[in-house]
Amino acid sequence: MTDTAEPTPPAPATASVPPVPGRVLCPRCGHTIDSWDNFCRYCGRPMKARAKSNAPWYYEPLWILVLSIAVIGPLALPLVWKSPKLTRSAKWGFTLFHVIYTAMLVYVLWFWCLYMWRLYSTLTQDFGAFR
Repeated sequence: MTDTAEPTPPAPATASVPPVPGRVLCPRCGHTIDSWDNFCRYCGRPMKARAKSNAPWYYEPLWILVLSIAVIGPLALPLVWKSPKLTRSAKWGFTLFHVIYTAMLVYVLWFWCLYMWRLYSTLTQDFGAFR
């Protein structure tokens, strides 16, 4: 009972990998990369131009600005530099904005702390005289 039929070749590795949301296969090397990447990080092949539209909502310039002002401040810089929707000059502009915004916040916070310290000192001196 020997079978003389040749065995079928195994399926390519990329065909057996289930699709992952937000990830695509590079058509050149077959590695899995993020769907919003402009280039494959393994072989350097440029991805389709439509990949820019697949970027998550937090890479949109408006949301980066809203998050940086309202919530996370200068910690939004990684979002700026990883965003595929911003040009290099826009990334530098956002970075400059964040530096100025952070310096302004530090300046205001410093004087607020000084004011509160003076108020505390004044109140403790006034109440200390009545003891």
